[in-house]
Amino acid sequence: MTMYLKSFAPWLAYALAAAIGDWRTGAAAGVATGVVLIATRRAGHGVDLLTTVTVVFLGVIGVLAVWQPHSPLRGYMAALSLGTLALAAGLSLWLRRPFTLSIARRTTPEALWAHPVFIRTNEVITAVWAASFAVTALACAALSRTHGASWPVVATQVTGFLVPAAFTRRYPDRVRRQFAAATA
Repeated sequence: MTMYLKSFAPWLAYALAAAIGDWRTGAAAGVATGVVLIATRRAGHGVDLLTTVTVVFLGVIGVLAVWQPHSPLRGYMAALSLGTLALAAGLSLWLRRPFTLSIARRTTPEALWAHPVFIRTNEVITAVWAASFAVTALACAALSRTHGASWPVVATQVTGFLVPAAFTRRYPDRVRRQFAAATA
């Protein structure tokens, strides 16, 4: 699970810095964290689509935040961020390279990387993340419109991460049990 936290580090850096400062400092912190991730991954396992999309999105948001610090988009950052994550996850599925593959490969023996069950498991997990991101983005947009940046938006965001995280933690074990039973 810590591998997933590391992949979302730019978003966490954005949220923390934006809470302490504003969305300009949040975007800068998110981009800086993403660049560090890209630099360290380039040397190891390569750069994943989610991190690349994150850095580009936060870079664009950073430029917008500096250019128009009082933009109405500021109040919709939760929805925009989650919508971007939903699009990135969906794009990774469309490209047949689920974003969870790069994370799962860090803890899975290389001999299993091409196994159809391993790939299918990651397609399912990525689809759950994509769906959660999309639903949460829509909920955050509706809440932001009616409540602004408030505790319901934060609670919705947290739920939108906890649900797929719990699924991600449990689903591979279920698949392993089913596979073991089928091959026994």
